[in-house]
Amino acid sequence: MEKLLNTENNSLTMNEKEQLLNRIDELAKKVKWQMAWSYCPKLPHEYILLEEKYGNLEILSELFKLMKEAIMKYGYTKRRFGRDWHYIEIKGFKYWFDKKVLNREWLNGYELDMRRKIFKRKGGDNNGN
Repeated sequence: MEKLLNTENNSLTMNEKEQLLNRIDELAKKVKWQMAWSYCPKLPHEYILLEEKYGNLEILSELFKLMKEAIMKYGYTKRRFGRDWHYIEIKGFKYWFDKKVLNREWLNGYELDMRRKIFKRKGGDNNGN
């Protein structure tokens, strides 16, 4: 069951929420997401850390700060793998933190081309099997 983290987010207008989520989306496109190979194919997702190898540290810092704010104001909690996780969905991705790691997974699964790339590197066939 999902539940909202903050039910008192009436203080921000929809425009402010949209601006925040759009800014997060812009920043997320500027960093170098790493595929979490150890979780494929069970939980295919990407991750970043607040480290230079994932992109510009100023961009990463802003992204982490805004993502934490967005999750607290607009996110939801869902029990998964035996614990509660805090999520937010933004433009086709579900984002969450695990300690100092920012993760994201595709809401619609991942496309066949992406599956081919992922499983080709892991030794699977061209259909992602």
